[in-house]
Amino acid sequence: MASSDPVSHLSYFFGNITREEAEDYLLQGGLNNGLYLLRQSRNYLGGFALSLANNGKVYHYTIEREINGTYAITGGKSHRSPVELIDYHSDEVDGLVCLLRKPCNRPPGVEPKTSQFEDLKENLIKEYVKQTWNLYVRLHFCHFLYIYGDSQSCRSWLCQRRFFCFFLEDASLLIQEASSALEVSSSSELKKLFE
Repeated sequence: MASSDPVSHLSYFFGNITREEAEDYLLQGGLNNGLYLLRQSRNYLGGFALSLANNGKVYHYTIEREINGTYAITGGKSHRSPVELIDYHSDEVDGLVCLLRKPCNRPPGVEPKTSQFEDLKENLIKEYVKQTWNLYVRLHFCHFLYIYGDSQSCRSWLCQRRFFCFFLEDASLLIQEASSALEVSSSSELKKLFE
């Protein structure tokens, strides 16, 4: 969703447009060397694409959001934000065909384009993270029960969900850390937290 992007306020951010639409906007802007715009990546979740005009052609660069939250053009230097990346490439070519010289701003009255699926995508991601975290916590809670003597409850819970007990020995340290972090002294106390 464009409104949640760290760049939605930028006049040269066009949102979820295609590369062909980006080329049209750059053509309308004069296709001058160094004319650029930023758009949402249609291939990389959380990423962007930089469309750049040079010598009558348009080049497209993927800006990936890295696992640590930084942004980089594939194979390039990491930056804290897409804006910082653009500022950097205004002074350094560093893999681009030319310097970023002039932003191609959205025409008056045009807002960044959002996809009809953006809200769905955001909600699916949030639900996936929630479910993954829930499973992670439940598995570790089950392991906690197993370690502290309530193996029958643990095995019952796993069997109901068609999981196997092979993971139990590997997670014992994590469970001990979790129980001390939660400041609980028994499995029954921890169990109450999840009911």
